[in-house]
Amino acid sequence: MKKIRLIVCGCRGRMGKRVVALARRDPRFILEGQIDRHNQTRLPETLLHSSCVIDFTTPEASLRHALAAAGSRVAIVIGTTGLTPSSMKALAGLRRKIPVFYSPNMSWGMNLLFEAAGRFQAQMAVYQKKIVETHHRGKKDAPSGTALRLARLLGGPVSIASRRVGRVIGEHKLILNGRDEHIEWTHKALSRDAFARGALEAAAWLVQRKPGFYGFPDLLK
Repeated sequence: MKKIRLIVCGCRGRMGKRVVALARRDPRFILEGQIDRHNQTRLPETLLHSSCVIDFTTPEASLRHALAAAGSRVAIVIGTTGLTPSSMKALAGLRRKIPVFYSPNMSWGMNLLFEAAGRFQAQMAVYQKKIVETHHRGKKDAPSGTALRLARLLGGPVSIASRRVGRVIGEHKLILNGRDEHIEWTHKALSRDAFARGALEAAAWLVQRKPGFYGFPDLLK
């Protein structure tokens, strides 16, 4: 199997460091480039020798990196949260040029919860729905992109409570209150490797796809 020549954007961030570490140990990948805010000017040149980008940066930087990847016809996986509707529209517009994979949460388990929420949306309509999401103090966007996506999949009125405390990697709790019962589904990330592994799986899958706009629902099929 041909090795995937990978660029990691945001290589010095919490997520980027784990993607780099796991990619080094994964025989499917060759780490072609590591990009951060100090060497962004190297990205266009590095793209010439690459087959996929994984991006965990900021909303503004992710869009710039996606446009650069499209210019070089290189696939890109984006796990950055906090993208505006206009940024999402711009990303989706690149589907004619390159394969783009976007997910606000790259963990396999959380995406299974997304699938369940979408599949049983009608059945959950009888419950009062609440999402409680908790992350470390350094996370800037609130509510999290994961909580917002889960709320959209659930449909109807959904209340969201956000907490920023300590060093919590990520916890999302879906609470369903009914007349005679109370249901809680919780996803707790124990390590950032859960997200890094998901991003690498997405990259390995994406390089085999035609240009388009993809997400975990496509990968899980």
